Amino acid sequence: MNVLNKLARWAGEMSFEALSPSAVEKAKECIMDVCGVTLAGSGHPAAKIVRECLMQSSDGGPCRVIGTEYRAKAPSAALANAFAAHVWDFDDTCYAGIVHPSAVLFPTVLALGEEGNATGKDILLAFIVGLEIQGKVGEAVSPYLFLKGWFTTGVLGVIGAAAASAKIFQIPIAEVQNAIGLALSQTGGMRQHNGTPAKPYSAALAAENGLLSAQIARKGLSASPDILEGQYGFFHLYCDDQYDDSVFDKLGDPLVILSPGLSFKPHPSCSGTHAAMDAVIALASENRLTWQQVNRIHCRTTPIAVKSLPYNDPANPEQAQFSMPFSLACVLKDGKLELSHLREQKFRDPVIREIMGKVVIEAVETFDLGGTSSAECPEGSEVAIETVDGRTLHKFVGHPRGSPCNPFSKEEQRLKFTSCAKGVIDDHKINRCMELIEKLEFLEDVHILSHCLVP
Repeated sequence: MNVLNKLARWAGEMSFEALSPSAVEKAKECIMDVCGVTLAGSGHPAAKIVRECLMQSSDGGPCRVIGTEYRAKAPSAALANAFAAHVWDFDDTCYAGIVHPSAVLFPTVLALGEEGNATGKDILLAFIVGLEIQGKVGEAVSPYLFLKGWFTTGVLGVIGAAAASAKIFQIPIAEVQNAIGLALSQTGGMRQHNGTPAKPYSAALAAENGLLSAQIARKGLSASPDILEGQYGFFHLYCDDQYDDSVFDKLGDPLVILSPGLSFKPHPSCSGTHAAMDAVIALASENRLTWQQVNRIHCRTTPIAVKSLPYNDPANPEQAQFSMPFSLACVLKDGKLELSHLREQKFRDPVIREIMGKVVIEAVETFDLGGTSSAECPEGSEVAIETVDGRTLHKFVGHPRGSPCNPFSKEEQRLKFTSCAKGVIDDHKINRCMELIEKLEFLEDVHILSHCLVP
């Protein structure tokens, strides 16, 4: 079997009954998180632009656009919801490919679930299958694909969206193979767009194109079976043949959703900032530091994190989300970075600007504290704070809060969802959403959930 056939066969044969309870629970955590951030993102000005353009060219449909009263056909709903899910960069991260998977996968399976009257089990199974397929391709090409400059969520996300869509459709293995193959003709996204609304647009296109690829394959269109490892296939053109095909003999063993798992964000900024923010918060708390007492912040972090954070002197709030100095300034001054910080007045705050000027960033392969490597902690950080009275305070955080090694509590998961949903849907729907997601495997009709995700 070639790689594409291995992926399609595993995806086609996987059943809900074969999933472990821990995989199902983790999928529900992902879905609660992405539903919350999508509700928050639905009010973003860029999300409104995308919706307006979609609605102008759409004659409606059965699928809800989260956080709004709009309805659309499945491809448009998937695109609009995926854009909103990723627009604040508040969604989860997976290091199997260095991607934001839930922002692409859940809008895809929700839209098709509404269109086809799916159950909660259908949604969970399709989500986990899509994550596994894109995650194994991601593991095969990581970190080469990312370091080359591709926005891996856009490139790999379309593969996962196609596999998840095929699972919702319950199509034969040959059609699953064609769905993934067709999706591989629509991979794209460049990291040059970091700090602009084009970044979430790449994620949105991955959802739409993956869904469309499965729809087209279902009608009989075929793709090259060697689209991955062929002479002019994905591995050659995108990765210069730098890939590890041994990972495809480990499909589901373990599932990507469990290992490496997914990291949830306590802050709406690039995940590369989070370990350093945790370190600054801890040092400030442990030593009762105010920003006025800090002379310099030296942040040593990984090459992957540095490449994700190009804006040391950001010119707008969008760039500030990909700025280590801005992120550290916010948590030093306010003890947190929230959605309310991503406003022009906060970005222009003279105190924030002053603290940003005290931050120095260095890319390292190995951390001094404990000798941990960047491979073990892909976005870990070692922070040294120099105080005005001559002290130097050190803190290393390899795995930030919300990561599989340092997970959110159930209460923290619910608190994040509530804070994101507040003001978009009413309190009754907020509580009802959380109840439905926490028991999603027993839901007989996904429309009951989607109804709670709109005002």
